[in-house]
Amino acid sequence: MLKSLYSKMLAWLLLNLLLIALVGGGFVFFVLFSNTYGLVPASLFSSNVENVFRVLSTELQYRSTQEWSAIVKAYDRPGLQFHLVSLDDPWLYFAGDFVPLAILETAQRIPRTPFTLCPDPSKVFRGSEDYQTETGLAPTPPAIFARQGSPTGYWYARTLFVPDANHEAHYLLLAVESDDFTGQGLFFNFRLALFVALGIIGLSCLWWAPFVWHLARPLLGMADYAERIAAEGNPGGVPPLPVNAARQDEIGRLSRALGTMTRRLNTSSIRRSDTATSALPCWKRNPRENTRSAFAAS
Repeated sequence: MLKSLYSKMLAWLLLNLLLIALVGGGFVFFVLFSNTYGLVPASLFSSNVENVFRVLSTELQYRSTQEWSAIVKAYDRPGLQFHLVSLDDPWLYFAGDFVPLAILETAQRIPRTPFTLCPDPSKVFRGSEDYQTETGLAPTPPAIFARQGSPTGYWYARTLFVPDANHEAHYLLLAVESDDFTGQGLFFNFRLALFVALGIIGLSCLWWAPFVWHLARPLLGMADYAERIAAEGNPGGVPPLPVNAARQDEIGRLSRALGTMTRRLNTSSIRRSDTATSALPCWKRNPRENTRSAFAAS
């Protein structure tokens, strides 16, 4: 059992750090290892990767499939490589040369959304599902994020519909491979990371709240008790301070010392009162009895 207040604070701090590590580590483990299918809400990622995929899918539209490789490769940069593969024929690569089989199988599990080349113009506006379908990206689909390949790389992929120069719609998987977890800063939404950090801080505050109350409640009680003694001027007029005998830390010691001090002050006050009374002449100790005795003598 922890008896020192400092040891309690240190133990609670270590438990708090362990809690944060478990929450953060659990999320990373789920995304990278435990999430078998690699499907992750697209909102967890940066708007930068969403914009790149949207612009790239728009550039591919109504272009010859023979031009798609050059268009996609133009987005490659050090540490990032883009791939474009047909989901109708997984062996047909329009750009790149390899996408892990696990990612292709995961993409096939995503339900296909309806796609039309002629959406209702009255319903097409930025942010609507029709607008997302018009630009090729399915409405709010999950993203695929996985740690795959040899050598191991980090993959981000989205499914999309793209019409070619012959107005034939292709169901494709656009994937980007990176040797860095953050995708050279492309993958992750730092605003979301800020919200997650604030959430962890809030969780830490909730974690610390019982411990703070564990410290503050007895201190507030002792402060109130001391103020009442000061106001009464007589410890005997104040109910005794409740003492938690099981508490062995500094606050428990202080509470017992304050209770003992009050009892001794009360005993000392009573003794002084008795001493002062016994030092008075007998006729001053009980004037009524003295008067009664004088009348009887006369």
